[in-house]
Amino acid sequence: MIFSAWYLLIAAVCFGGCLWLLAAPSFSASPARTQAAVRVRPRQCGLLETAGLTQSLASLLAAGVGEAKAWRLLSADYAIAEQVSRQVASGGQVSVALRKHPHAGRVLAAALELASTAGISRSGILARIAQQLRALDDAERARQAAFAGPRATARLLTLLPVGALGLGYLLGGNPLAFLFASSLGNICLLSGVFCYLAGTFWTSRLLAAAARPQPGNDPALTLELLAAVLDTGAAVPTALTKVGRVLQEDPLTKAGRSLRLGLPPKTACQHLPKPLSAPLTLALSAGVSAGDLLRSAAGDALSLRSREAEGAAARLGVRLVVPLGLLLLPAFVSLGIVPSVASLITDVRW
Repeated sequence: MIFSAWYLLIAAVCFGGCLWLLAAPSFSASPARTQAAVRVRPRQCGLLETAGLTQSLASLLAAGVGEAKAWRLLSADYAIAEQVSRQVASGGQVSVALRKHPHAGRVLAAALELASTAGISRSGILARIAQQLRALDDAERARQAAFAGPRATARLLTLLPVGALGLGYLLGGNPLAFLFASSLGNICLLSGVFCYLAGTFWTSRLLAAAARPQPGNDPALTLELLAAVLDTGAAVPTALTKVGRVLQEDPLTKAGRSLRLGLPPKTACQHLPKPLSAPLTLALSAGVSAGDLLRSAAGDALSLRSREAEGAAARLGVRLVVPLGLLLLPAFVSLGIVPSVASLITDVRW
């Protein structure tokens, strides 16, 4: 029977599409992250938990507690501290365990390395890093809140065809009978499924692209580390080199090398992110202390991050109109409206 073949084809398309939507990896994940998903990874800590760990570690160190003992005391409450304590107990380095944690863990490792190599007070720099981590957590929460509306809109759009089918049954129709028992219904089903899958795919790509975090270390934390090194009396090229080395950021070390070679500040800092290059260029050109400018720029970077998230969320809301109009609304009409109305008119039965 020709309709039996249609049923098998339609069922295969729907089943395969649902499996793809459920099993496909997140589009925001990088290839390295996707490959790492099959390996056992350490428990990750959020920004706020890392801030609490950093502040507690700063307090213990300020009270004269040894670093190894401090990590052991904190291991009962923090996942990072537990792993660091095991690393230290086995004779390993603290930085090795910390760098396994993205972003915040690497910055904490960099702060401790700078404290040991640049003569910075460990408790002082850790306390300032904890403040920056709390501010970053606030900015991240604001970003999530800004994207909550577009995400809810996307979920609602993907539920429209299903809701239309349910509405058809509530009105006394039999839309599924029309979709599977007539040639016009088969056409509506195939076109609706195609539009639905394509619209869901497009919507997920838009959401992933808008919410994808920026790669690399956060400029606010980098600025705080630079300011801490400059507070010790180090020159700007030296501070850039040291911070670039511990953060493994080549643009910072290249900028420090260029300044040592005598290049103009604007030329030497041109490859740095704007939150870093602008205050450094201004301080070097004017011959003033860069520490206060860098800390002020760190606050501006956090404010800019929140404003950019709000702008990206607003643009996302506008872009979602395109898959809605071109794909999801046609799927809504093909899978919901037309079958419901047709089944009420023709009284199609299985």
